[in-house]
Amino acid sequence: MFNLLNKGKIRKLKSVVIIALAVLAVYQTGQLWFVNITNRSFFVYLAALFDPPSPDGYTDIVRPSRVIFGNGDGRFDMRYGVNEPSADNAITEILRRGIFINMGEAAPILNTALRGPVILYEYAFTMRADVFAPAFNQSTGAVLTDRGLDAFNAVAVLPTSVIFLDDEHAWTFALPSGYFYIPDFYINDDLYFNATDTRIFLPRTLNGWRHNPLRMTNPYANRSGEVQLHSVNAQVSHFFDNPAMRNPRMEGNVITITTINTRLRYLPGNVLEYNCFRPIRREQSPDFMTDFAGALAFINNDPHASNHDFYLAEYELNGRTHIFRFNYIIGGTATGGFPLFAPEQGWGPANDPLYYPVEITVDHGHVTRYRKSAYIFDLDIMHQLTLTPNALNVAVGEGERLTLGFPAELGMGLELRLERAEEN
Repeated sequence: MFNLLNKGKIRKLKSVVIIALAVLAVYQTGQLWFVNITNRSFFVYLAALFDPPSPDGYTDIVRPSRVIFGNGDGRFDMRYGVNEPSADNAITEILRRGIFINMGEAAPILNTALRGPVILYEYAFTMRADVFAPAFNQSTGAVLTDRGLDAFNAVAVLPTSVIFLDDEHAWTFALPSGYFYIPDFYINDDLYFNATDTRIFLPRTLNGWRHNPLRMTNPYANRSGEVQLHSVNAQVSHFFDNPAMRNPRMEGNVITITTINTRLRYLPGNVLEYNCFRPIRREQSPDFMTDFAGALAFINNDPHASNHDFYLAEYELNGRTHIFRFNYIIGGTATGGFPLFAPEQGWGPANDPLYYPVEITVDHGHVTRYRKSAYIFDLDIMHQLTLTPNALNVAVGEGERLTLGFPAELGMGLELRLERAEEN
């Protein structure tokens, strides 16, 4: 009886082993045909025939580049790349059941709004109403477009109304009854802002504001700080469908890594450039949100870029492609970080410089070109600098915009920068 039981167990074990070997054989055959022959995963091959899955991007596109908080006492706080829930709730209600009040000149209407409790969303690009509304659970932006409001670049939320603004006009909406809740915000006297003109906010400090200097590290360099072929190749496998098939080499003194449809180069001036040459289906016209979602998915898959907080700084339509440029927020959004300033000449080669740390070109949801500064930017917590009251005593000319941010030089602190309004 004991021998019969043992023989039964052995037969079962043999059956399991045979099944496992059969599955392994099928898998290895698939690898031979679909990976080694085509230089890519079979699933990636199929995905190339269809639109790739991506996040829809609506939550990210309506996140303001900068948000201003005010309690009505003339002092303001600001954050970059964050939403305020009470403002989002007010916007949702206006888009759902708001009543149009009037349209007027932007400057005096906003100046009046800034005298009381206010949350001001600012966008560094032109926000389209038909893109904005779906992020707040509306199928269309008709409540805005029916009043001639097709695009804007700022939204002011007040207890009594919500105001949409472009550079010249302001559209005011209110609820049929009731008010919006706007919390009382903490404004730190160590660093706050005064509004002197339309959307120009001057930083102020009573006793000096302490902060950490900027630190720059290059993850593509070796332990000695040198950028070499092997050190770059070790950090870029996520850019390739089948990393095992990479071909790293020096091409004209430029570090170049390629597969059958992808080229990655480390360019002079410490810029990493990715190009994809895979065929793309283009039956439909370019769609802004499809392309934006594709850009987001790509940057989120790059560990050396996605470890930064970032926001959309500008975009453009170039033929059949959208080009998106993202800026980093240094210091984190929760504690009130500030934007990164590119060097005056930009990053990278002089004939094609980068003026934002990330630039992504997308064609029908597929990233065809990706450029970024190779550096990781963060704060050096081992050192501290002080922004003095005198350092902030800067005159602002008419038509100029003031921004406080970190310059892209190693070990440097905050910089006050004036920019012509028409350049934004």
